[in-house]
Amino acid sequence: MRGAASVGEYEGLFAEVYDAIQAFDDDVPFFVEAAADHGSPVLELGSGTGRLLLPMAAAGAEVTGLDPSRDMLKVCRAKLAALGPEVRSRVRLVQGDMRGFRLERRFSLAVLGCDTILHLLTPEDQVRGLLNIRRHLRTGGTLLVDNSVPAVEDWVRSSGRRAVFEFAHPVNGNRVVDAVKASYDFASGVRREEIVLSEFDGKRLLRSAKTTCASAIIFPRELLHLLGRAGFDVVHVWKNHMKEAFDAGARQVIVEARRSESRVSCRERA
Repeated sequence: MRGAASVGEYEGLFAEVYDAIQAFDDDVPFFVEAAADHGSPVLELGSGTGRLLLPMAAAGAEVTGLDPSRDMLKVCRAKLAALGPEVRSRVRLVQGDMRGFRLERRFSLAVLGCDTILHLLTPEDQVRGLLNIRRHLRTGGTLLVDNSVPAVEDWVRSSGRRAVFEFAHPVNGNRVVDAVKASYDFASGVRREEIVLSEFDGKRLLRSAKTTCASAIIFPRELLHLLGRAGFDVVHVWKNHMKEAFDAGARQVIVEARRSESRVSCRERA
């Protein structure tokens, strides 16, 4: 769109309206329960605007949220400021990359929710990120990974086509038009989306922003292999947040894995 400003995937207008784009909470009780079961402290990678982090903290967990986007963390801080002092005292927000962050503590539970691992585009980066998460887990600590199963048939049909959605800006209520065109490279295992957001006051265009984002295509068997390479033992594999066993018709794969003390070389150990 003419005049659309190019920004990062989670910057500016994209960060402002993220909560409207990701307007679901079916997974929240699952992670709140997991945080209670495994105990504090909890580390959420790609914590964004706090969609999962804030409910976990509100339920009593001590949570550190890591995210590379300053603007997403800004939105999270604004939401956190509206909560009580007890909740605020249990939250720490850190800007950083999951492949290279260093924190001076270890965690009982780490969370990779809502396809977060797909932001690591190559197997090398995926293993690097998982190894770094493992280093930050206590002995016997748990990692939860929530990932979509690639919808290959749907993707092939829709590749290159533009889809348009509308929703209200979560702060000011203005109409926002979201135009998305996705393409899929199965040889490299990367999905790319060209996205244009346009904000309107009535019929008047106020501003628009565009970005191109990339995400990895990871099948369930690949995910289990990556976890093994990074020194995790798989404990459970579910197809939904009700903890039903994974099967061939699953659209989601949720893995509970435990930090192994025997499956990573000495060079890679924390």
